Amino acid sequence: MDNDITIDYIENNLSIFKKLYDVIRVIDPITKRVLLYNGNTIVEKGSTCFNKIGRESICENCISIRALKDKKTYMKIESVDSKSYLITVLPIEVENKTLIVELIKEVTDSLFYGHSLDGEGCKVSNIISDLKLMTIRDSLTDIGNRRFIDETLPIDMQLCFKKDEPISIIMVDVDYFKMINDKFGHTTGDFVLKELAGCLKQCIRNKKDWIGRYGGEEFLVCIPGADEKAALEIAERMHECILKKKFIHNNEDIKVTASFGICSTVDKKITVEEFLNFADKKLYEAKNAGRNRIVF
Repeated sequence: MDNDITIDYIENNLSIFKKLYDVIRVIDPITKRVLLYNGNTIVEKGSTCFNKIGRESICENCISIRALKDKKTYMKIESVDSKSYLITVLPIEVENKTLIVELIKEVTDSLFYGHSLDGEGCKVSNIISDLKLMTIRDSLTDIGNRRFIDETLPIDMQLCFKKDEPISIIMVDVDYFKMINDKFGHTTGDFVLKELAGCLKQCIRNKKDWIGRYGGEEFLVCIPGADEKAALEIAERMHECILKKKFIHNNEDIKVTASFGICSTVDKKITVEEFLNFADKKLYEAKNAGRNRIVF
């Protein structure tokens, strides 16, 4: 029986697991097809293994393939949208072929980490959310990092183009930032970046708008649905906010200005790289024209 387990045997003997798991199924890990046992024949159900957890493509970290290769049982937490799943996989032999039994349980609100079940913080789903946030947030300025920009900007562009709406981006660069670092030190430089990011956040319109740290002292502001006029108004608010703000650190009053480059488009054929390059060119026009200004 160890090497000749049939699917009906699994179904008859794993009934206890039905209370522990939402889905018990057999899959072919190579084709990713869900299988049924029909008499003496294994047949495909017609669905792919990843559909059950709301995915539209194969998981990048497929543990079923790993279980097939290593002949071992594996478990993982898979996070899709706002839900978390515990997936257990174990290899079996059926009709001289190695298949995988998958046990799937949604654990969004029922899987905890640690000894205490008090509070929401120890939910694994919350831990996963925190880890995800760490990968896309800039720890210094508490805005999106370059990875966040690279992942979010293409999506927002496609959404705007699909609705025939414009989209605008603003590149912002701190003027003479190297001089600030050289004169006052990197701690003060970090303070300036953090405070300036706060100024930018005050000036965006709603939850659709976002700001990311593009690199070093350069920031990207994305304004979905905004044409050039609306983007210019936001850039002017940001420019004024920076000019009015007092940047004081270690009793030093630091003069801070910034340059802005704006690009707006409704061109569905434009690539992300081209869009960023156009805004970057406008930014450098602002810097070459004397800095502390907006070019669009």
